[in-house]
Amino acid sequence: GASNGGFMSYLLAVELPGTFAAVAPVMATMPKAIADQANETAAVPIMIVHGTEDPVVPYDGWEIEAGPNGTREVLPIPETAQFWARLNGAAESPETIELADTVTDDGTRVIRDEYPGAKPVVELRIVGGGHTWPGGKRLWPEFIVGRISRDVNATEMIFSDSQPALKSHPPNRSKN
Repeated sequence: GASNGGFMSYLLAVELPGTFAAVAPVMATMPKAIADQANETAAVPIMIVHGTEDPVVPYDGWEIEAGPNGTREVLPIPETAQFWARLNGAAESPETIELADTVTDDGTRVIRDEYPGAKPVVELRIVGGGHTWPGGKRLWPEFIVGRISRDVNATEMIFSDSQPALKSHPPNRSKN
């Protein structure tokens, strides 16, 4: 899920445990209220994709605008990744890999923090990235949402990382 869809993916992972093979919030962090209601039944492989210069959903958390109801407290992205690593029983510390800066003029680079385990947690930290989908189309001007990383394609990375989880979590097909 992207942006609000990313927030929804956190909520669905917590409220519908066992439903999803994996989740991949992009441009979204964990609302504290959702984290407070999570328990180990919600454990699911997760890939978090977020830009460090996101002007809409700050990488460092804090409070974000939440419509007419005011603001909502959210966890910083590193804290969100550590939260899921604990919940999933994954490694306490990430293995960090700086990916190749294949497009040097986009103003971004990508760092992959992976917490290995049966239900791994991956954070793709888009250093210099904004409120954008890495490898995606520009939908809003850069001065509004920030830079798009061209070093990775988030869609391809999410799909390739989710393959082991998808194989071990066949779809629930009811006969109606």
